[in-house]
Amino acid sequence: MNEKNVTVLIPAKNAAATIGDTLVSISAVAEFVKEVILVNDRSTDLTNDVAKQTATRLSLPLCVLENLGTGVSSARNTGLHHATGDFIYFLDADDLLSEEGWRVAHQQLLKNENFDLVIGACIDRAGHTESIHSPGSYTDSPLKNRDRYISFSMPLIRTGSAIGRSKYLATEEFPTNLGIGEDTIYWSKVISRTRVKTINEPMMVYSIDQNRYVDRIASYGQQYMESFSRYLMTFVPPLPKEVVRSSKMAMGLQIARRLHFAGKSEISKTVLTLSGRSKLRSQCRIWYWNLRTGKFRATARQVP
Repeated sequence: MNEKNVTVLIPAKNAAATIGDTLVSISAVAEFVKEVILVNDRSTDLTNDVAKQTATRLSLPLCVLENLGTGVSSARNTGLHHATGDFIYFLDADDLLSEEGWRVAHQQLLKNENFDLVIGACIDRAGHTESIHSPGSYTDSPLKNRDRYISFSMPLIRTGSAIGRSKYLATEEFPTNLGIGEDTIYWSKVISRTRVKTINEPMMVYSIDQNRYVDRIASYGQQYMESFSRYLMTFVPPLPKEVVRSSKMAMGLQIARRLHFAGKSEISKTVLTLSGRSKLRSQCRIWYWNLRTGKFRATARQVP
């Protein structure tokens, strides 16, 4: 008999159009699901009603909570505080669980106590275009993995492409005052304490919205860069100085790129300055030159 030992956490805001399909995808592995915690982030549509109706039809153990804060990170933290499963799996309200890969990942945790976190591939879907996002490779050193991850030297985790033991995932929190990079901070801290196993099978279908953060970044890009830099100082043990510099530069490029495309070129230059002066400084100057000519081309590593 299969043990129901997984908590599925879903932050949701105005997701009435997609939450039904998300729950249907979860029902494919219902024999392992102890609870589905949906945290409603102040939706103004019928998200709760659709979720409850779909869960009843599928016999899913749904628990709906109201987010006491605001934003997806706060919603995820609310869910983490209420999770009771042995394993935790995050899935956004517009994404889909991929059954075959998910089962492989779950079985890895069940059969091997040497692993605390299993990271799989995912299918990135942008409109009618699909591509595979691979998990990258990890070493036997959690701190080395952390430093490589936070400095964007390996692929970032799609939140629905990882499943891990609750004693590690539920004891960390997502930053709540970042508009970008909160997942990166969270997973870096989890990785620093866990033994990681990767699989090649996709665990989810990830819906990419290229404009998801543009408005917020256009208004608060500088503030986000400053907040991200402060969070880099909260790691225990501390991040090496070179890792901090590389991480700030990579995040600065990500924010500046989006600001530039939003017509905020001057703010994007400020963000690049805030990202710090490191060995990548020459690349930063090339980036300035491209901004002045109106031609965008990031010369350092681009992050999605």
